[in-house]
Amino acid sequence: MNNIDLPEPKSFYLNINGCKYEVKLLFGAIDFIDLEKIEIDDLDTCRNYLKTVILRHVSCSEQLDASLITDECCLEYINAFLEADSFVNSFYLQIEDDLHPIKRFLCAQEEAYKDMFSSDASSFERLSTMAETIIDNLKPAIENVIECSRVLYESILPSIYNISNIFVEAIKQLSIPELSEDEKEELVEQYSLWGDFGWTSTSFLNKELLDELPIDLKDANKKAKTILNKEGVDELFLQMHKLSTIRKSDLEELENCYRNKCYKACAMISFSMIDSKLFRIQGKSKDRTANKGIGELKPKTDTESIQSFYNYLSAINLIRSLKAMYKFANNFEKQFDVINRNFVDHGMLHKNVGQGDAIKTILATYNLYCLLEESVL
Repeated sequence: MNNIDLPEPKSFYLNINGCKYEVKLLFGAIDFIDLEKIEIDDLDTCRNYLKTVILRHVSCSEQLDASLITDECCLEYINAFLEADSFVNSFYLQIEDDLHPIKRFLCAQEEAYKDMFSSDASSFERLSTMAETIIDNLKPAIENVIECSRVLYESILPSIYNISNIFVEAIKQLSIPELSEDEKEELVEQYSLWGDFGWTSTSFLNKELLDELPIDLKDANKKAKTILNKEGVDELFLQMHKLSTIRKSDLEELENCYRNKCYKACAMISFSMIDSKLFRIQGKSKDRTANKGIGELKPKTDTESIQSFYNYLSAINLIRSLKAMYKFANNFEKQFDVINRNFVDHGMLHKNVGQGDAIKTILATYNLYCLLEESVL
């Protein structure tokens, strides 16, 4: 497409109250609209109208008063306009010369306007200058809309971000092909194996932790370390703060211990928060235990849709993880490779609780509360 260069309206310098101001020599759409509303037979009305037109096209930032524009200014403006615009001047010359110049000029503008829109050979130049005038008059409104849009954009940006994430996740689900029964069984085994090593995952990590099959515990810990970096853990705590069922004081203590590298204390708080849930889901039974609570956790078996199937996998993964971490101590005769709640809480753990151990317990805590809120379990 070729560029169209709109003609620049002519201008001249008008002396107003001792100062020279650049004034554009044009009549725009708004000027013609206002012209139709006035009584041209009344000289004072015409004079005030022309002063308004001149002020409208003065190129300056300071505020001018119409009272500063004299009849001499108006006549000077008319002469400059007629000299610059031969089309309007042709109509001006056809009007009786005994008419006051201001009234004669406005009559010429009116006749030129009517002729321009009744003629098949309309002047593109006139139309373009009118369009430019409209744009000039709309500038304040446009700038206001832009500012309002900016404020609105900044205020709803977090919501937009959350909505976009929902769409992204939806698209991901739509793009997952149908799984065969063999593929489903392989995934169940894979998620279960991660759980046996004490690892659960979340949907907000930059990479799904459970996507790769671990060879052994050492390999699982290594793979998790590359994903659960500082940013991942920060996001984990951020998401935990959004869960309404977590007691805020417990969560603050948990996060404070982790941030200060008190990993054993962190694990103990995590286990106490998990215990709380496991005991509560058993109701008022007199012989409640944490392991019986794990037995109460049953993943919903509706796996018709892809999303339901992955919810099922997450539940299986969590249950296997809790079983690994709550494994019966058997009188503490044998130390376990996966961090164990009974050994930690009873002070029978020989090795130190490391950062990875703490993250495992935090993840398990988050996933238990999250999955229970979502009624996946």
